[in-house]
Amino acid sequence: MSATDEVVPYDAESLLKEGRPVILLEGNSRDIDDFVKMVVSATGSRLDWQYSGYVAQVWHLEPNDKDGRDRIEREIEALKTYLSDQGCSILKRYPVDRYEPPAPLLSIHKVFQVTFGREE
Repeated sequence: MSATDEVVPYDAESLLKEGRPVILLEGNSRDIDDFVKMVVSATGSRLDWQYSGYVAQVWHLEPNDKDGRDRIEREIEALKTYLSDQGCSILKRYPVDRYEPPAPLLSIHKVFQVTFGREE
C-alpha cells in the first residue's frame, strides 16, 4: 500500500535495497494509512508501508534525503498523540544514523530451512 496519491509499485527486494525502515507500528490498517498520509503531506517525503498481523513497518523511499528523514522524525513526534488516540502503538523507531540493512531474503529463507531441519 502506498501512502501517496501516485502509486509507486515496489516489490520486497527493491524495498529492502532502496528503502530504509522508519518506524514499526501496531494498529488498525486504516489508522496507520491515515497516519502515513499525514506524514507524507506534512513532509513531502516518499513513504510506503507493509502490513501483516496488525503490525506495519513504514519505509522511507528516499534514503539519501537526510533533511527529509529529519522532517519525518519531527512529524512522527508531533503525531504521537494522534497514534495513541487511534489505539496505535509505536513498537520501534529506527535510528537515522545507524541503519544496517536487513539480511537478504535468501539468507532468511536459508535460516528458516536450517532451523526447521530442511537444509538442502
